[in-house]
Amino acid sequence: MRLSWFSRFVLLTFGLALASTAGYADTVTLTLDGAGGATNRAGNVYIYPYNFSITDNGVTTMAALECISYNNQVYKGESWSAVTSAITTSSSFVDQEEAYLFSLYGTHTYSANDIQEAAWYINDGGDNALPRNDWRLLDSAYKATTTADNGGASSFDDGQYILYTPEAGTQNPSKDCLPQTFVGISPVPEPGSLLLLGTGLLGCAGLLSRRRRAMVQA
Repeated sequence: MRLSWFSRFVLLTFGLALASTAGYADTVTLTLDGAGGATNRAGNVYIYPYNFSITDNGVTTMAALECISYNNQVYKGESWSAVTSAITTSSSFVDQEEAYLFSLYGTHTYSANDIQEAAWYINDGGDNALPRNDWRLLDSAYKATTTADNGGASSFDDGQYILYTPEAGTQNPSKDCLPQTFVGISPVPEPGSLLLLGTGLLGCAGLLSRRRRAMVQA
């Protein structure tokens, strides 16, 4: 099927607009909407997923992130500024390991508790009393990252995972010294944002269509 110039314009412009919303600036605003409800083995610390609203240049998106800072705390409703960086083979070894662990969620090979505890341990020690599965995860993360850094195949350090590093003093309300660091994928824009974007693009395309018909008639 051959697309008209109108259809090509809409598809191309809409695709470029979506791509621009997925590309993050250096700094975004994170707001913790709540945790997924699961807790660690001791039952006193929440684990993945941490559900966030992420605002970048006025566009708010939703994402489930993993906490990698065991020693800091965040609170539901708290907001702060975070510097974003895509995790690639140029990132630190630890950041690549964290991206690898994040990529394992939903694979059913390890539980969310195992992955979360291993992520905390890599970054700042977490709970030193790790069960056997966590040690297997640490070994797997080390080997996968080493292979990737030596040019081997990988699917976790190609920029699809993002590191969110908090900026001190930006949290609101301020309840402790520093929020936690998180890892996650680039979030998907809210349906309302996409609807508004699509309506605007269709309006622009319709205006161009009318102008073109007027020029032909003239």
